[in-house]
Amino acid sequence: MNKNLAIVCASTTLLSACISLPQTPAEVREAGKTGSTFFTLESIEVQRPFPEVARTFAKKAPECLEFALTSTSKPVFGIGSQTSTYAWGKPTLRIDKDKAELHFQGKFVNMLGKVPPDGWYYMVADAYPLSKNKTKVDIYWARAPLVVEAVKGWATGENLGCPDPTQIF
Repeated sequence: MNKNLAIVCASTTLLSACISLPQTPAEVREAGKTGSTFFTLESIEVQRPFPEVARTFAKKAPECLEFALTSTSKPVFGIGSQTSTYAWGKPTLRIDKDKAELHFQGKFVNMLGKVPPDGWYYMVADAYPLSKNKTKVDIYWARAPLVVEAVKGWATGENLGCPDPTQIF
Protein backbone atom coordinates (compact mmCIF):
# COMPACT_ATOMS: atom_id res chain seq x y z
CA MET A 1 0.00 0.00 0.00
CA ASN A 2 1.25 3.48 -0.84
CA LYS A 3 2.84 5.17 2.22
CA ASN A 4 0.90 8.43 1.72
CA LEU A 5 -2.36 6.52 1.38
CA ALA A 6 -1.65 4.68 4.63
CA ILE A 7 -1.06 7.99 6.42
CA VAL A 8 -4.27 9.49 5.00
CA CYS A 9 -6.25 6.37 5.94
CA ALA A 10 -4.94 6.51 9.49
CA SER A 11 -5.48 10.26 9.90
CA THR A 12 -8.97 10.12 8.38
CA THR A 13 -9.89 7.28 10.71
CA LEU A 14 -8.55 9.11 13.75
CA LEU A 15 -10.22 12.40 12.81
CA SER A 16 -13.54 10.73 12.12
CA ALA A 17 -13.53 9.26 15.61
CA CYS A 18 -12.90 12.72 17.15
CA ILE A 19 -14.98 15.14 15.08
CA SER A 20 -18.13 15.16 13.00
CA LEU A 21 -17.27 15.40 9.31
CA PRO A 22 -19.87 16.40 6.70
CA GLN A 23 -22.30 13.61 5.87
CA THR A 24 -23.99 15.23 2.84
CA PRO A 25 -23.07 17.51 -0.07
CA ALA A 26 -25.03 20.34 1.63
CA GLU A 27 -22.89 19.96 4.76
CA VAL A 28 -19.72 20.01 2.61
CA ARG A 29 -20.87 23.26 0.98
CA GLU A 30 -21.62 24.81 4.37
CA ALA A 31 -18.20 23.75 5.72
CA GLY A 32 -16.49 25.30 2.69
CA LYS A 33 -18.44 28.56 2.92
CA THR A 34 -17.78 29.03 6.64
CA GLY A 35 -14.04 28.48 6.37
CA SER A 36 -13.92 25.09 8.03
CA THR A 37 -10.52 23.76 9.04
CA PHE A 38 -10.97 20.84 6.66
CA PHE A 39 -12.88 22.20 3.63
CA THR A 40 -11.95 24.90 1.14
CA LEU A 41 -14.15 26.75 -1.36
CA GLU A 42 -12.60 27.60 -4.69
CA SER A 43 -14.56 29.29 -7.51
CA ILE A 44 -13.61 29.61 -11.16
CA GLU A 45 -15.31 31.05 -14.20
CA VAL A 46 -14.67 29.35 -17.53
CA GLN A 47 -15.24 30.55 -21.07
CA ARG A 48 -17.26 27.52 -22.00
CA PRO A 49 -21.02 26.93 -22.35
CA PHE A 50 -22.65 25.21 -19.38
CA PRO A 51 -23.98 22.25 -21.46
CA GLU A 52 -20.41 21.47 -22.60
CA VAL A 53 -19.09 21.59 -19.03
CA ALA A 54 -21.93 19.31 -17.85
CA ARG A 55 -21.30 16.82 -20.71
CA THR A 56 -17.59 16.73 -19.88
CA PHE A 57 -18.33 16.08 -16.19
CA ALA A 58 -20.74 13.30 -17.21
CA LYS A 59 -18.07 11.66 -19.39
CA LYS A 60 -14.98 12.12 -17.20
CA ALA A 61 -16.35 11.52 -13.67
CA PRO A 62 -17.17 7.81 -14.10
CA GLU A 63 -14.09 7.26 -16.27
CA CYS A 64 -11.69 8.88 -13.78
CA LEU A 65 -13.21 8.87 -10.31
CA GLU A 66 -14.85 5.45 -10.04
CA PHE A 67 -12.23 2.95 -8.92
CA ALA A 68 -11.18 0.32 -6.43
CA LEU A 69 -7.61 0.15 -5.13
CA THR A 70 -6.34 -3.32 -4.36
CA SER A 71 -3.28 -4.94 -2.89
CA THR A 72 -2.06 -8.48 -3.41
CA SER A 73 -0.33 -10.50 -0.75
CA LYS A 74 1.54 -13.71 -1.33
CA PRO A 75 1.74 -16.32 1.40
CA VAL A 76 5.09 -17.09 3.00
CA PHE A 77 4.36 -20.81 2.72
CA GLY A 78 2.03 -22.50 0.31
CA ILE A 79 0.68 -21.49 -3.04
CA GLY A 80 -1.53 -18.76 -4.39
CA SER A 81 -2.06 -15.17 -3.42
CA GLN A 82 -4.84 -13.01 -2.05
CA THR A 83 -6.04 -9.73 -3.50
CA SER A 84 -7.92 -7.33 -1.23
CA THR A 85 -9.65 -4.06 -1.96
CA TYR A 86 -8.60 -1.38 0.52
CA ALA A 87 -10.05 1.83 -0.95
CA TRP A 88 -12.79 2.92 -3.33
CA GLY A 89 -13.61 6.11 -5.19
CA LYS A 90 -17.17 6.97 -6.17
CA PRO A 91 -18.45 9.92 -8.20
CA THR A 92 -22.07 11.04 -8.23
CA LEU A 93 -23.39 13.42 -10.86
CA ARG A 94 -26.70 15.30 -10.99
CA ILE A 95 -27.46 17.52 -13.96
CA ASP A 96 -30.45 19.71 -14.72
CA LYS A 97 -30.82 22.70 -17.04
CA ASP A 98 -29.38 25.22 -14.55
CA LYS A 99 -26.92 23.24 -12.44
CA ALA A 100 -24.52 20.33 -12.54
CA GLU A 101 -23.39 18.77 -9.26
CA LEU A 102 -20.38 16.46 -9.10
CA HIS A 103 -19.61 14.73 -5.78
CA PHE A 104 -16.55 12.59 -5.11
CA GLN A 105 -16.50 10.22 -2.15
CA GLY A 106 -13.77 7.90 -0.91
CA LYS A 107 -13.98 4.92 1.37
CA PHE A 108 -11.35 2.80 3.06
CA VAL A 109 -11.49 -0.59 4.71
CA ASN A 110 -12.14 -0.37 8.45
CA MET A 111 -13.16 3.30 8.59
CA LEU A 112 -14.31 4.36 12.05
CA GLY A 113 -16.95 6.85 13.08
CA LYS A 114 -20.11 7.85 11.28
CA VAL A 115 -19.25 7.41 7.60
CA PRO A 116 -21.74 8.10 4.78
CA PRO A 117 -22.64 4.87 2.91
CA ASP A 118 -20.32 5.58 -0.03
CA GLY A 119 -17.49 7.09 2.04
CA TRP A 120 -16.32 10.54 3.09
CA TYR A 121 -17.00 13.47 0.79
CA TYR A 122 -13.68 14.73 -0.54
CA MET A 123 -15.08 17.12 -3.14
CA VAL A 124 -18.35 18.69 -4.25
CA ALA A 125 -18.37 20.78 -7.44
CA ASP A 126 -21.35 22.86 -8.59
CA ALA A 127 -21.43 24.29 -12.12
CA TYR A 128 -23.88 27.06 -13.14
CA PRO A 129 -24.40 28.92 -16.42
CA LEU A 130 -23.45 32.60 -16.16
CA SER A 131 -24.16 33.42 -19.80
CA LYS A 132 -24.42 31.60 -23.10
CA ASN A 133 -20.65 30.97 -23.22
CA LYS A 134 -19.59 31.31 -19.59
CA THR A 135 -19.91 28.89 -16.66
CA LYS A 136 -19.11 29.28 -12.96
CA VAL A 137 -17.80 26.30 -11.00
CA ASP A 138 -17.74 26.30 -7.19
CA ILE A 139 -15.52 23.55 -5.77
CA TYR A 140 -15.71 22.57 -2.11
CA TRP A 141 -12.94 20.18 -1.19
CA ALA A 142 -10.78 18.58 1.47
CA ARG A 143 -7.58 16.60 0.96
CA ALA A 144 -8.16 15.97 -2.76
CA PRO A 145 -6.10 18.53 -4.73
CA LEU A 146 -5.58 16.16 -7.67
CA VAL A 147 -9.34 15.72 -8.05
CA VAL A 148 -9.81 19.49 -7.89
CA GLU A 149 -7.18 20.05 -10.60
CA ALA A 150 -8.85 17.41 -12.79
CA VAL A 151 -12.29 19.02 -12.34
CA LYS A 152 -10.86 22.43 -13.27
CA GLY A 153 -9.30 20.92 -16.39
CA TRP A 154 -12.58 19.28 -17.33
CA ALA A 155 -14.47 22.55 -16.78
CA THR A 156 -12.10 24.57 -18.98
CA GLY A 157 -11.78 21.76 -21.53
CA GLU A 158 -8.00 22.33 -21.48
CA ASN A 159 -7.01 19.12 -19.68
CA LEU A 160 -9.22 16.06 -19.98
CA GLY A 161 -6.84 13.73 -18.16
CA CYS A 162 -7.54 11.62 -15.10
CA PRO A 163 -5.77 11.88 -11.74
CA ASP A 164 -3.80 8.84 -10.61
CA PRO A 165 -6.18 7.04 -8.18
CA THR A 166 -3.26 5.85 -6.06
CA GLN A 167 -2.32 9.50 -5.40
CA ILE A 168 -5.79 10.99 -4.81
CA PHE A 169 -6.17 10.42 -1.07
